[in-house]
Amino acid sequence: VNPFGKMKDVMVVGSGQSELENYLADEAKREGRYIRPDSEPEKGYYFRSDHFNFAKVGVPSLYIEPGTDYEGKGTAYGQKLKEEYTEKYYHQPSDEFDTAHLDFVGGIDDLKLLFQVGKRLAFENSWPQWSKGSEFRAARERYMK
Repeated sequence: VNPFGKMKDVMVVGSGQSELENYLADEAKREGRYIRPDSEPEKGYYFRSDHFNFAKVGVPSLYIEPGTDYEGKGTAYGQKLKEEYTEKYYHQPSDEFDTAHLDFVGGIDDLKLLFQVGKRLAFENSWPQWSKGSEFRAARERYMK
């Protein structure tokens, strides 16, 4: 959950995998926000996530991370917040809930986006498809036979 404050963007980890990314982009646009692709695809976070077990059997999933385009202060400020958190708190004894350096308002915004994606899925008669270039598309096609 985004602990950095209100962001205009949200990052899609493993971007380009499925139509779920389009659903998220639609919902973000409705909120005056936008999505951006994985900033570090070489680190393979999508393939090391809990979502990967769904993907391996052909079930599209969506993995987001906080954006960096801090509302009113821009991307340089948002990136600085993320770097400071990683340096001072991530996987360290100081990594505790402390509202002096954590602001979950942006996290609530991100959760609302994901809720809207889920709501759209719940009221559709179709299943989100894998992108043509996704290595998980074949698993879904095998399952549908």
